[in-house]
This record gives sequence, C-alpha cells and structure tokens, in this order.
Amino acid sequence: MHYVILVLAALLRLIPHPFNVTPIGSIGLFSGTWCDKRIAWAIPLIPLFLGDAVTGFYHPLIMLFVYAGIAISALIGRLLLAKKRTFTRFGAAIFINAMVFYLLSNFPVWVVYYPNTLAGLAECYFKAIPYLGYSLIGDSVFVSLLFGMHHVALRYAGKLYVAAR
Repeated sequence: MHYVILVLAALLRLIPHPFNVTPIGSIGLFSGTWCDKRIAWAIPLIPLFLGDAVTGFYHPLIMLFVYAGIAISALIGRLLLAKKRTFTRFGAAIFINAMVFYLLSNFPVWVVYYPNTLAGLAECYFKAIPYLGYSLIGDSVFVSLLFGMHHVALRYAGKLYVAAR
C-alpha cells in the first residue's frame, strides 16, 4: 500500500506546477517513515530522475546537490516520524526538510552562476528565499496528502476487506 501511494505522488511531479511545489520532498519523508531503511533514501530519487528525464537534465553539480538533498529527506522522515508522529514532529520534519534542501540545492547554484565571494553567496541565498517558501508550501500540502491517505487506507482497509467477504 505504501508503494501505491508513492507511485501516485510521483505522477504528480509530471503535471505543471510552480517551482519547488512538488511531492518529491514529501515522498522522501514518507518513504523514510514507512519503507525499509535500506531503500527509503532511493525511493524519492526515482520520480525525481524520471521527471528530470522528461523535463530535461541540468548542470551536473547542481543535480548532485539536489539529489543529495532529496535523499536526505528520507533520513529526516526516519529520524522524526518513524516512531512517533505528532503535529509538532510533522511541522519540524517539513521545516527541516525544506531548509536542508534550500541550503544544499543553492550552494552549487552559487558555485556555478554567482561570483564566488561572500557577497555572491549572500545574493544567491537571498534570491532563493521565495523557493524556500514554495518548498514549505509543497511539503506541507503533500505531507498532509500522503500521510493522510495512508492513515485513511490503514484505518479502512480492514473494514473494506471484511465487507467484501
């Protein structure tokens, strides 16, 4: 059931969306929470890679850092949500996930496209603040959807199975 929800979420990346308002970070949090820890980190990378294959690849250094940030989302899910899920833990996971992605994904943008000075670094991160907001929105919406669908499925799956017999 976990994997069906993940496939549905991954398909959402292929529809038009604002930058950073995608389910990929949320898929990482979800897979880190519910999937085998040996593969949880790779699960969000699959739809990310497939989406990039469709929409186009970009600078290799930037891709490396983006993919690392997404892989880390599974670790954040494992550490904050696997054993106990509360409103506070969800909020912390979403915030930390967005911040880690913001910090990691913008560093190579600075290296590649900005003057490699302290002023260039500050400018790069400053200009990326709106994308941090989009990540927070996307992660909040998609975490709610993924974990909500999972909760409903777990709650009613047994009842549906009994009713079908």
